[in-house]
Amino acid sequence: MPRGWIQAFGLSLTLTILGPPARSEAFTDPSTGFSVTVPAGFALRPPRKDPNHEILVDIVT
Repeated sequence: MPRGWIQAFGLSLTLTILGPPARSEAFTDPSTGFSVTVPAGFALRPPRKDPNHEILVDIVT
């Protein structure tokens, strides 16, 4: 394997390891105290009201 490829692979691996950590996302409703935390790779859409529920929070990938 050419030396350039090895160096590029090493740099790529180093940047992946040292890159910013994946972050989780959290939501807390101040009026009810309801909270939800989703792991990295998921996101929370803004909460919305519904006549049948106090609050709805959508979790998406």
